[in-house]
Amino acid sequence: MGLQSTRLFSNVMHLSTIALILLSIDNSMATVPSSALVLYTTDTAPLARFRETTRRVTVGSDPQVTVTLEQSWDEYGVAGVLWDSATVLVDYLLKSESAVDLNGKSILELGSGLGLPSIALSLLSSPSRIVASEQPLGLPLLQRNVEVNRANVETLVLDWADPSSSSISSTHFDVILGADLVYKEEAFEPLINTIETLAAPDTVIYFASRIRYPKDRKFYRNLAARGFRVNRLLYDKETDVYVYKMQRE
Repeated sequence: MGLQSTRLFSNVMHLSTIALILLSIDNSMATVPSSALVLYTTDTAPLARFRETTRRVTVGSDPQVTVTLEQSWDEYGVAGVLWDSATVLVDYLLKSESAVDLNGKSILELGSGLGLPSIALSLLSSPSRIVASEQPLGLPLLQRNVEVNRANVETLVLDWADPSSSSISSTHFDVILGADLVYKEEAFEPLINTIETLAAPDTVIYFASRIRYPKDRKFYRNLAARGFRVNRLLYDKETDVYVYKMQRE
């Protein structure tokens, strides 16, 4: 095969890889409304990390811990891989200059995916309780990651379509977390309803989001229209991720 033919073959394979990944995302969206976003890049290099079966992430400053996460794109689709928003959220909550006092606080994570925020906060802070929630399909992976890291984190299924049926619907949480939950417009209303159901007047909500399309900002506008104060705390240029803080007015 000549040099030009080799390059053509390589380009075709790259495009085929992107097509397969986008098809996988499209097929998995219906059943896995979790913490992942639709890819829109034509650069295949960053996609290789989604094929790794194990991710190790060092978080915190003093002390630091390394969190080991099992991931599986093939089995869980977009819910089964680590996204940048999770690491940015953890860094914001734990780094010295912006550290949030979580000692003695009760914490709920929505759409936990692999569980990095919940696991990291369990290992590096002293909350009174951490609950990591997921859809039924993604729960086993979340549970395995909690167990392998020996994190003191409860796991449960939380249906955004019917949050009032959850065992935690009447539980008071001091903090609610979410990483890469804002990506699918038809999920905006169920997610807002879930927040309204679970957030008390004094509950503080931290979300990390990559705003890929103008419609993604609509979620935060809709939440503000429902009586929540929305503040942008951080923009991380390296990952193109924003951190927001919300609370009832």
